[in-house]
Amino acid sequence: MITNGFRLAGGHAAKVLREMAREIPPQDAKTLNRIAVTAINSKAVAPYKEKIGAAAVQSVAEERDSRYIADINDIKVETKAGRAVTDLEFLEGTVLDPQRLNQRMPRRVEKAL
Repeated sequence: MITNGFRLAGGHAAKVLREMAREIPPQDAKTLNRIAVTAINSKAVAPYKEKIGAAAVQSVAEERDSRYIADINDIKVETKAGRAVTDLEFLEGTVLDPQRLNQRMPRRVEKAL
């Protein structure tokens, strides 16, 4: 009985949200930044959410194709030990970590192309 009520309420909430939704043009960076900042709800990063939100919007804007579709698998957020959130930077292209993942990997690669 109770679960049925939750299911009905969830269905109604989803319907209301679909009716309220509006399309945001990809060029509307201000609104996209506000959406990203709203989605960040961690107390640990709250003081930096504007910077993190802007980086997220920039990452997706750089990755999207002509149809404004971005593959989230092509965007990577990485943390480094000893680095602060204020050290956040956006890197375009491929990032190679100079450390080997295991001891069997070669130390040097020549004529790889």
